[in-house]
Amino acid sequence: MKSLAVLALALALALALALATAALGATTTVKVADNYFVRDGGVSEVKVRRGDVVSWRFAGLRAHSVVVKRGPEPFGSGPRSSGSYPHRMKKIGTYTIYCGIHGARMQMRLIVKR
Repeated sequence: MKSLAVLALALALALALALATAALGATTTVKVADNYFVRDGGVSEVKVRRGDVVSWRFAGLRAHSVVVKRGPEPFGSGPRSSGSYPHRMKKIGTYTIYCGIHGARMQMRLIVKR
């Protein structure tokens, strides 16, 4: 009987851990390099779910930043040329994001779904 109770407790803990991990969301990494987000050429589009973390990873030789031009929630990083800037997406919608240093010629679209 005691082993059945231990097994039930272990299953309940495993289920609780699985649900908590799912609630935290995923992490999507966006590369920020010289004059582009994600990849060179054109406006990149990234799709994530509400609750996910988007982590912009700075890899260029020059400084860049992440700034929301349009979107349901304002956020942004300071200028940097290395490291990363993570942000948990709390509001559903479409975001237009640009580099505060290089302006509209360096932008991306971020779509946050349910």
